[in-house]
Amino acid sequence: MDFQNIHLDHEKYNSPPDISEVEPVGEHDRVCLEELRDVLSRHGKLDRFWVALLHKHFDLEAGEVLMEYVDSESRAQTVVPQLKPVIEDGERVMMTLFSLSQGEPLLGCHMGCIWGPNGHRIGHYRQGP
Repeated sequence: MDFQNIHLDHEKYNSPPDISEVEPVGEHDRVCLEELRDVLSRHGKLDRFWVALLHKHFDLEAGEVLMEYVDSESRAQTVVPQLKPVIEDGERVMMTLFSLSQGEPLLGCHMGCIWGPNGHRIGHYRQGP
């Protein structure tokens, strides 16, 4: 998947509810989560994929993505909105968060890790919640 050609839709990111409005995961989610676990297990992917609770903390403006900066030494992560980064020659994006919404491309990526020839360059970009 070519990161430079990924359409980043800030309105898609802005559509989930704010974290303050999200109902906590509870017993009513158990059957669904068990079925997801069973499907991942059947495909040998329990250690490859996790499940996240859909939410947002603030809206993005047109053309913005969330960039996740990582400082491994101090074990810190910072996420800030900014314009989509340019991927330099020799760098690649490891897609890490996908939307499975009906009617969307299966691999509509919402988050990725930017890697260069010398390893992790600037952190992660994030399009979605």
